[in-house]
Amino acid sequence: MNWDGFKQKIEDNNLEDLENELIKKIESEQNEDVKNLLKYQLGICYTYNMKTQENAISIFKELISNDFNRPYIYSYLAQHTRNLKKKEEYVDSGLLLFNENETLNRQKIYYSEDENQIKKSYKMLEIINKTNYSDYIKLSSLFFNKEEYGKAQEFLDKFNLEEIKEDPAKNEIELIKWICIVLNGKSLNLKSIKKYTMGDLNSEYGNTARYIEIAHFINKNEFKNIEKCIKLLDYCDNIDGFFEVYIFRTYGTIYFTYEKIINSIKEELNKISISEQSRNKLKCIDIINEHNNLDEEHKYTKKELKEKISILEEELNNCQYDRELCENLFDFLLLLGKEKKAITLLFNKCIDNYSEKNIWYISKYNFNNEAIKEITERLKNISLYRRKNTKVQELLKINIDLLFNNKMYEEICELEQQFHKDVKFDTNTNFNIAYSYAEMGNSENAIKYYEIVLSDEENNSAALNNLGVIYKDKGNIDKALELFNKSEGITHDDIHVRNIKDCQEIKKEKKKQDEQFKIGESNIKNENGYIINKLCKFADKANESNHVICSYYELQQVLETNPDKAQEILKTFLDKKYIIKLSNHNYATSKSVYLINENLIKIINEQKEENKLLNSIIDKIEGINIQSVSEMNISSKVQKISNISDKKILEIVKRDYLELYESFVLQNNKSVIILSGSIIEALLIHIIKSNEQIGNKIYNMDITELLKICENKRYISKVPVNLISGLKKYRNFVHPGVEIRETSKKIILNDDAANIMWSFVNWLIDYAI
Repeated sequence: MNWDGFKQKIEDNNLEDLENELIKKIESEQNEDVKNLLKYQLGICYTYNMKTQENAISIFKELISNDFNRPYIYSYLAQHTRNLKKKEEYVDSGLLLFNENETLNRQKIYYSEDENQIKKSYKMLEIINKTNYSDYIKLSSLFFNKEEYGKAQEFLDKFNLEEIKEDPAKNEIELIKWICIVLNGKSLNLKSIKKYTMGDLNSEYGNTARYIEIAHFINKNEFKNIEKCIKLLDYCDNIDGFFEVYIFRTYGTIYFTYEKIINSIKEELNKISISEQSRNKLKCIDIINEHNNLDEEHKYTKKELKEKISILEEELNNCQYDRELCENLFDFLLLLGKEKKAITLLFNKCIDNYSEKNIWYISKYNFNNEAIKEITERLKNISLYRRKNTKVQELLKINIDLLFNNKMYEEICELEQQFHKDVKFDTNTNFNIAYSYAEMGNSENAIKYYEIVLSDEENNSAALNNLGVIYKDKGNIDKALELFNKSEGITHDDIHVRNIKDCQEIKKEKKKQDEQFKIGESNIKNENGYIINKLCKFADKANESNHVICSYYELQQVLETNPDKAQEILKTFLDKKYIIKLSNHNYATSKSVYLINENLIKIINEQKEENKLLNSIIDKIEGINIQSVSEMNISSKVQKISNISDKKILEIVKRDYLELYESFVLQNNKSVIILSGSIIEALLIHIIKSNEQIGNKIYNMDITELLKICENKRYISKVPVNLISGLKKYRNFVHPGVEIRETSKKIILNDDAANIMWSFVNWLIDYAI
């Protein structure tokens, strides 16, 4: 194929058609020279497609073996061979045939390590007038890295920097020129260099440009300017020790190594006279860069740490804030175990500034509990304004993680209560908060935060399982079972399976309990007030799960009775299915656990008003001290009353005395007064009738007349007048009007009045019978 037609089809990008056409021609061509030419064109065609480049290489190697030689074949093979030795072999083979070829000579410059061969190829490019910027940069790096800075500068001077101002390599070339100038002892154009030390180049290469300035001022012995430059040095050098320069269509990156140069400048700084403050800053820079480049496993001695901390702290006192300085001081303080001091630095200096490293370091550091509490307290006392700081919020989340890992759940809950209005927690933190509230027994907030977790991650199996546990403990077994099944459906876990099985067993047990409790609901309708009252007292001790947890000794206190009676009442509760004793429960206790039939309490509460009077009587009965009642010796009094000969009087006195006893014990004071008056009258009649014959007129006498007869005839010893008067007034309280009238005169039915009347009745029985 003629070359004009071939080139046109390449330009038109008709590669596939061109390939097919060439293959057909190669297959039909008989002339070997023409066939080789066609193969060469096909190889070139293959080079335009990444997928067919291997085909191109194969064809070019075949053509070399057929003694069909073209410069492009050698340059292409060299370019697409990874082995550097092989690259040079292809280039050298090509140069033997085409020693003036521009591409092969340029490749020789880039691929060779032999200085003489590089110079030879560059000389040939000069002869054919084909040198360009890529050649200059390569030759410059050759001499620069050999520390022949004058020759390196000669090639850099060939650059028209204005012409390449859009090229990314422009800054590097400018900076390398300054290095060469300074190291040759010449002066810099400071106006030019300032543009870069304060701008893009400084941000890209850290302190490199500043050190070149320092070298310039060292050459000129301008110590004040050296001090100024030191003040502007960053604490972190970010010096890689070499420039990577890629310019135009080169065959790779050109390297300029300059670590030795910077170190030599630092050595010169150590030789000259500068202030202690500048000297300390240079020490800080060395400490920080050494620390940043050390292996994580490196161990400092305590002495080393103390020295470094002292230098960094002194520097921190001389400047307002520097991130690198504070971050490294923070690291060293923690490495020395000065946790409280590190935390103070964090909150006073680092937290309000960009300090990603500190936050990361805190998340990895193994703080003791006291240090974690210190961070927690400082966060709790932080101002409302600072809570909006993203670093504060990030630290808060990390702190919650630290608290959670150390099972400090109460502190997590306190932080949540303080920060929930100001901070939106991430899913992991919400989970930790939910778990903490559950551990602290606050199921309401635990449920709230687990639901927040599930709103973000609906398939979070851990949250589903933990939420199920809460509902299970609250007695909502159906809801718990639903959550456990969903959790197991997402992630298989033996815990989920066990929880599902537990719920199924609880449901079976619940069904059995419901059947028993129905019996209890039937029994309660016919229960006496005493047992109902005790059941209410017992139920008052139940927790939110309707469980009563108490020991044998605590039971008597709960039921407010003696041990034997308490056991008797408990047996009644159990037998009548008012309560059930649980053998399987989650409480860490050796005490007995009982489940209350909550429906019984509802029934009792519904009948509360109806039982009010009954409960009042029961309360009075329960307040009776058995020992004090036995000391009243009622049986002996009843025995004496039985000696009354008049059967009618006997019946009245005996009946009224037993009622009086009950009223006195139950503190029914009005009944005591009225019954006392009745008994006293009956006894006075008995006394008079036992001493004289008197007709039925005695039954018309009031208590005053009866007492007067007994007193005048000395049937009984003298009775105080005020007692007689009081007895008559109190006896008349049977009339409401009398009670209202006498109460206004401060004559009141109270315990004292009842006690007097009770004592007088018992005295009269002993005296008269």
